[in-house]
Amino acid sequence: MRAWIRSLLLLAVALSAGPAVAKPKAKAQLVLQVKPAGARVYIDNHDMGEASAGRTIDLSAGVHVIRLVYKGDEREEPIKFEAGRKTTYSVHFDEEPKGGKSADDDLDLPGSVDSP
Repeated sequence: MRAWIRSLLLLAVALSAGPAVAKPKAKAQLVLQVKPAGARVYIDNHDMGEASAGRTIDLSAGVHVIRLVYKGDEREEPIKFEAGRKTTYSVHFDEEPKGGKSADDDLDLPGSVDSP
């Protein structure tokens, strides 16, 4: 009889706890401000399509490598994304890069990142 009561109590405790629910991964957002339109965006080497101005992409929190390619010109940098926050990445490409480079290539910063 004791074993039966113990089994019943264990079953009641297990059922009252409810189903195990996996904690969702923390999300962050990347907001692109890219000019001119038509650049390709890659996140961690995955092609994400065109990087139009104002495009928002959801991604997991943490460090991701953002790469933008426009007519042979590239900008790439690792960016840390925080859960629950939007991070804006702004890049301006020359309309017609000369020799695969833009006038901005002389600068140390490949793009600007704002995270409010």
